[in-house]
Amino acid sequence: MMNRLIQLLEKKVSQLLREYETIKEENTELKKQVELLQMELEGALGKPSHLKEVESRIGKIINSIDTLVERENGNL
Repeated sequence: MMNRLIQLLEKKVSQLLREYETIKEENTELKKQVELLQMELEGALGKPSHLKEVESRIGKIINSIDTLVERENGNL
């Protein structure tokens, strides 16, 4: 009985670690995207037509960050 409980706990811990690693990788990728967008925004300040595209991409990244935060909070 105790061994079964330990196995279940080990399985759950393993699952949570995999989910954590996935979230960490996604977070790293989002940070890279934000840095690229910041550079694009700095270069686009004098180009109004380009700003719409940058704003759209920033919105998508914000949505991705919100999704990650919700997932992370669900795993706490």
